[in-house]
Amino acid sequence: MKRFYIFAFTVMLLSLSNALQAQTTTTVKETNDASTAVGRGIISSNGNRPASWEDINMSTFLLNNHTLGNISVNYIGSDATDFDPWNPGHKTAMKFSLPASSLIITSVKLRVKIVDVVGSPFATLVSTDDNNWIQTNDGLTSSFPFTTNPVTLASNVSITAANANAWKEFDVTSYVSSKTNSSSATDITLILSGSDIGDNYFNFVADDQLKNDANAQIAELVITYAASTPAPSALSYASSPVVATINTTNISASPTVTGTVVSYGISPALPAGVTLNATSGVISGTPTVLSTVTN
Repeated sequence: MKRFYIFAFTVMLLSLSNALQAQTTTTVKETNDASTAVGRGIISSNGNRPASWEDINMSTFLLNNHTLGNISVNYIGSDATDFDPWNPGHKTAMKFSLPASSLIITSVKLRVKIVDVVGSPFATLVSTDDNNWIQTNDGLTSSFPFTTNPVTLASNVSITAANANAWKEFDVTSYVSSKTNSSSATDITLILSGSDIGDNYFNFVADDQLKNDANAQIAELVITYAASTPAPSALSYASSPVVATINTTNISASPTVTGTVVSYGISPALPAGVTLNATSGVISGTPTVLSTVTN
């Protein structure tokens, strides 16, 4: 009578059940924004330009001026009727502080609340590694980030009249995921630019005086996480080790394990006639050949 020995079933747990966990969502408001267009970033309550519109220095990198009108906005694009040879295509930088997290990110959306759309503007979104720029209420001491190691996150996205007074979303999942770590908060800067010719521009709500307002419609990142679960552990089989007779013994061994398992695997392979159920972890069958010890 020939026998083979399975000294112990050491089964590899191949994957975790992260996808089965309830997702959580965090909204991160921008901490700073700065624009290359001040005057044109202001809309009065009746939608008209303020009388001092042309008096503002458009060539200096400034914080959006919130002293004119009642809605402070960031201006993106160009206005052919306002001569500005230094900055034909105006843009805005937004800084966010990403919270430290060990959770798995499944989605990140940049959301800006568009106020006004003129002509046929477009939007291009890039990142920069320059997070040292500042924003102050005095435009002369504000600064605009350099485009350091830029990554294009969205290119030539059409902005239409239908986007006015509505949120516009940009998918930045891959970039934000690459910048988040589990030990500390991380600053990131995103730069939104647009058209540089003709009357083609849009604007969105700026952060002036709104940082502490949870309901403020300033730029935000909506981050969705899948909860991270511990790896399965303490795998064992009550019938291990197994001594079986070739062509006679019918094996049926079920695992005990702590945690949730998506699939099982084993190495080296079990002897002919004996199989592992990758879903349940059950080892069953009747051996047909001699075998060395499988761990």
